[in-house]
Amino acid sequence: MNNKRNQFIVVLIIFCLTGFLLITKTFYVTQFDYKNYLTDYVFFVAINILFWYSISYLLNKLIDYFLWNKVFGITVGKFGKEWIKEIFSSLIYTISTALILKNAFWIKLNIFWILVLILLFLVLLVIRPKILSLFSREAFSYVKPFNLGDWISIRNNDGNIIILGKVHAISRGLVLIKNESNNLVFVPISFLSNKIIENYTTENDYSKFSTKICIDHNVQIERVKRILLASAQEVYQYKKIYGAPEPIVLVNEINENGIVYELVYWIKQWTEVNPKEFNDIILTTAIKNLSYSGIYPAYQKHDVFMGNYQKKLFDISEIEDRKNILKNVEIFNFLNEDELKIIAENVNMKVFHKNEFVIKEGEEGKSMFILVEGLLNVFVKNQEGIEVHVGNIRAGDFFGEMSLFTGERRSATVVAKTDSLIFEINKEIISPIIHSRKNLAEEFGKIIAQRQAINIDRIAESQVHEKSLLKVIIERIKNFFNL
Repeated sequence: MNNKRNQFIVVLIIFCLTGFLLITKTFYVTQFDYKNYLTDYVFFVAINILFWYSISYLLNKLIDYFLWNKVFGITVGKFGKEWIKEIFSSLIYTISTALILKNAFWIKLNIFWILVLILLFLVLLVIRPKILSLFSREAFSYVKPFNLGDWISIRNNDGNIIILGKVHAISRGLVLIKNESNNLVFVPISFLSNKIIENYTTENDYSKFSTKICIDHNVQIERVKRILLASAQEVYQYKKIYGAPEPIVLVNEINENGIVYELVYWIKQWTEVNPKEFNDIILTTAIKNLSYSGIYPAYQKHDVFMGNYQKKLFDISEIEDRKNILKNVEIFNFLNEDELKIIAENVNMKVFHKNEFVIKEGEEGKSMFILVEGLLNVFVKNQEGIEVHVGNIRAGDFFGEMSLFTGERRSATVVAKTDSLIFEINKEIISPIIHSRKNLAEEFGKIIAQRQAINIDRIAESQVHEKSLLKVIIERIKNFFNL
């Protein structure tokens, strides 16, 4: 930056000095007597050349700063519009050349010289950028792949990151980068000439990042994509990232270990969260949600099985695996194996697509739900009757239990944030279990009372009220199931 300012000042001084000499007609000669004053004529030509080319330089700088950057917003490095600036720049230098020919050499601009100037213009337009690109510093100044404050990564030709950080300063032949450890790294501009530079600072503030995870071949691609996408959406809402492009899940490659999935997401570079930290949260959430469904990252296998093979993957089409999923649901913790099996055999498995309603506030219902895979949004109506987003339901969560056990109308609207797999358990499934073990009404009542106390912000109220709430719910359960 200092180098550019010094150049501008030097050219400005040359412009003022040569302009003064021209105005005062110092070393001035005419085309009729220049042969008698050859020394003066040489100075006269040099002054004209310096004057008109200094005007071209200064005019280009002023147009670049005020017209292109301020008015049209065409900054250096936007290759799609760089040619517009190059046309104007070459035209200005061509006009200056024509004025030098006219004023210093007294050449009349006939057809021949006009054609020469047009040729000069085309040569400047084509050759000038290529000449600049031969020199690393000039090429950097011309292309300028980043500005002060931009977050960039410098990679080698293999794509591995050498330096990652924020551009702290740009000086003569040197770039200072403040890395994620808050240390300054001094990078020669000549070092950048054969390196790959990735600029994370974009016009819309959001930069694209991704993380990869390998899953066994035998897991349905649809299931993995559903879980990974829900994990990303869950983190988006947890970190309150609004306005960013929607995350996507892609199959990146297939290798001997499994299928490699790429989870692509967008965040504001180093303003909302450090990308490494965000990647950690994304992967942690994804692994948690995958493991809930009995899915784990693939590994290189050299297994030898002796006897029965115990699989690790949950297959929701099998009763035993559905039972294992139900074991992890809080409200069914106290059920025995036979009771869990009854539910697993009769549970309804439903897939809800993105933005599809699962339940609506105020409607009747006699079932509860368990979210197995995906992410759901919860809405309730405020006093003005407007639906307000109040929370999310994540994999492993259950909802709608008041309708199942007491017959109450739905207290909230639940909408699929992503494609979601849900278990629905209705009254006909639970009824024989409760009738066979009537003390379950009290067990279910405790769980529901605790959740109700949390939902209506009554945690801090007296134990007397909690006990009365429990008694009311247990009584409703008994009446609903005719116990």
